[in-house]
Amino acid sequence: VKQPEDSNLCGQACVATLAGVGLEESIRVFGTRGKTTTRQIRQALLHLEVDCGERLVRGFPDGPAILKWTWPNGHSHWCVWMNNKYYDPCAGVHRKPPKYLTRANARVTSHLELYL
Repeated sequence: VKQPEDSNLCGQACVATLAGVGLEESIRVFGTRGKTTTRQIRQALLHLEVDCGERLVRGFPDGPAILKWTWPNGHSHWCVWMNNKYYDPCAGVHRKPPKYLTRANARVTSHLELYL
């Protein structure tokens, strides 16, 4: 599920992708059209019957997860990692990290494990 350009809906888009629902349904479950926390993502996933870990784990995952990308300025972005591919709400599906993230020196700092 793609997030609208210039929006802060990456968390909602990741949850929509994993739960097989539309972006508007995901936004309704979150109750917000803005930035999201790990806790909000976890609650939305569980509400939509997607099992996940209790908290963020540092580093890159061994299996399916929602990745937290962080830029040097502290801003962050959520992206799904599944089947050895990045499902990025801004850039689509890629086998390698999306260039817009790596060019800006963003890196995966942590992840929320998914039990699919």
